[in-house]
Amino acid sequence: MLGDTSSPTEAMSHHVKTIQHRIATLAEYHAKEGLSSIHHHLDKWWLAEAYRELKPNKAPGTDGVSKAEYGEGLNQRLEDLVNRVRKREYRAPNIKRVMIPKGNGEFRPLGLLNMEDKVLQKGFVMLVEPVFERSFTTSRTGSARDAAPTRPLGPSDGMSGKRGSTG
Repeated sequence: MLGDTSSPTEAMSHHVKTIQHRIATLAEYHAKEGLSSIHHHLDKWWLAEAYRELKPNKAPGTDGVSKAEYGEGLNQRLEDLVNRVRKREYRAPNIKRVMIPKGNGEFRPLGLLNMEDKVLQKGFVMLVEPVFERSFTTSRTGSARDAAPTRPLGPSDGMSGKRGSTG
């Protein structure tokens, strides 16, 4: 149904990757006018993949719910979440702001989310990533994810303008 895969998890991953490829293709084709609607892909299957991609060893959400606990009754939780998002009834909870120390003795802010919001944000990232990833694709590294953060982006990186000269 969703490709030649050996498990439901692999089938979901394949399904999401197929849709992401389609979104990237559409974004490329409609580069000048942009895409007006990709949110219809955000369904319980999409969010189940987003949930699966969250790292299990991370801290629980601000609500005290761990990934494993959120996974209990996952199907119902995701159906409810999708329904609230589609009806525009979803309200993001307040983000708990904490200051964490940097290596130089200074502090930087960190926003902590509840588990439901982590899943939803991951799902949205998975939706828009194919649209924006092409803007940052580099001829040198193949992907913005592979680019060194200390190397400035320049015209050869798909950016316009004169900034980022590496010479």
